[in-house]
Amino acid sequence: MPREQQLQEHVDMLRLAVPARGGMDILIIVTGNKQQEAFWQQRLTSATSRHHCHDAKVVVVHEDWPGGAGNGLGTLYAYQKARDKAKKLYKLDIAQEQERGAAVAMYHTAGKGTRLAPLPGSENNNKSAVKLPSLQDGSFITILEAVIRQTSLYAVGRRGRLSVFWGDQVFIPVNIPKPSTHHADILGCLGPLPTREEWEARGLSRYGLLAVAPNGSTRLMEKVAYDTVLELIENGTLSRETLFGTSLGSFSVSFELICALLDEFAAELHSRKGKLDSDPHLWMPLTLDERTYIQVMATKGMPEQTARHHYKRMQGLRRRVLRASEDDIFFGAVDVGQGSYWWDFGTVKAYYNNCLKLTQDNPEGRAIRSFFSGESTLTPPQLHSDEQSYLQGCRISSGRIRNSVLVGVEADHLDIADSVIINSSLKSVSGHGCLLYNVHETEPLQLSAGSVRADATLSPPYDHIAMHSSLSRDGATDWNQRVNGNVMSYAELYLHNEDRKESRIQNPESRIVS
Repeated sequence: MPREQQLQEHVDMLRLAVPARGGMDILIIVTGNKQQEAFWQQRLTSATSRHHCHDAKVVVVHEDWPGGAGNGLGTLYAYQKARDKAKKLYKLDIAQEQERGAAVAMYHTAGKGTRLAPLPGSENNNKSAVKLPSLQDGSFITILEAVIRQTSLYAVGRRGRLSVFWGDQVFIPVNIPKPSTHHADILGCLGPLPTREEWEARGLSRYGLLAVAPNGSTRLMEKVAYDTVLELIENGTLSRETLFGTSLGSFSVSFELICALLDEFAAELHSRKGKLDSDPHLWMPLTLDERTYIQVMATKGMPEQTARHHYKRMQGLRRRVLRASEDDIFFGAVDVGQGSYWWDFGTVKAYYNNCLKLTQDNPEGRAIRSFFSGESTLTPPQLHSDEQSYLQGCRISSGRIRNSVLVGVEADHLDIADSVIINSSLKSVSGHGCLLYNVHETEPLQLSAGSVRADATLSPPYDHIAMHSSLSRDGATDWNQRVNGNVMSYAELYLHNEDRKESRIQNPESRIVS
């Protein structure tokens, strides 16, 4: 079957407008604070979200580890907290259900969302509640709900396993994975070793690298340089016949392995001390030889003695988990397939670019429109909107709209091109290449190319503020700066939201109902 046809079939299985069939049995959502925990526990068990979650048991917890646990220890800690909460909520033990064959999924949503700012600040720091360009029954679909729906595709092959996903990216695989046979596996997109030019163009040094040998044995290296890969091939650690691929980060583990990890790190979990991430501290020492692990971790600043000690600790865990016949199947890669759709909403630029894919007249454009289950609504005669534009749930009196995406928008007059406007009430706007999110403005706006604005409703003395940014913004450098004329930095907005005594997080509903 042609790749594009396969992708479209998988999208049709996951359409947001169609009630979910099957899916994970237990959903664990990891949030950043108690307010977000309460919000998601209520929302994901409501009638609206049951549309996306099927009949799964939903358990929401928040991360309260001083300084952050990292996604490795954080996964283990959240699993423990979820077990305790599930016993109270549902009178069930998640571990026992998993051992009996339940498919358990965990979604990490905690974090400040620096790369996506100011949109999470507009949602009271709840980055997974950021709205996507899709209205269902008058309510916006959030990033997390879209991810939950998309990952339901993996449930059949994950019985008896814990699957861990990130709450800001949707990917539609070419290949539906077969039932897992490894104690741990990780999603990736595999192919031959790229050239140096391809490596640099795709920015592969920023991602985890999977290396799958012809016999299926898999190694993982986090964010390595191209020269490091060539050196490992030269010294025989890797073969030129090896398949290489970008790790998507999402992984699953067997019941035996999750139990062994909980036992191994019991002291850290009890004291809530330490910080370990899954790639460098779990999968790399479990899959690399000692010399290579020490060599790669040295490039990340880890002292040799520290790396050696941690490597021996993880290899001891491996020996305890494996039976004699299983040595070659401990860790594997799950290939989603070349050309899979990957819709990342974790940065402002990626959010804008992926929303604009709704305007494209190509297979991916048709697929993302189908996934969001949206049909562009009719516009009044006095509003000129080209066929490429995508409008849903809008009331716009007049103007011109070209190659733009507008969902839940009310406006007197618009003259825009190549723009995305979500859940906004406006007087008039003129501009191109812009992103407006949750904006309420009674004065005319004239925007320069690349402008970004998201409004936040706060407590006094601010009440309502407009936070500005740009599509070229680097969240790693300007988080603490008052840029673009903002009355506070994104960091200050984050702290202001955190300090509020009561949450004003609301279910993401549109202002305009078509």
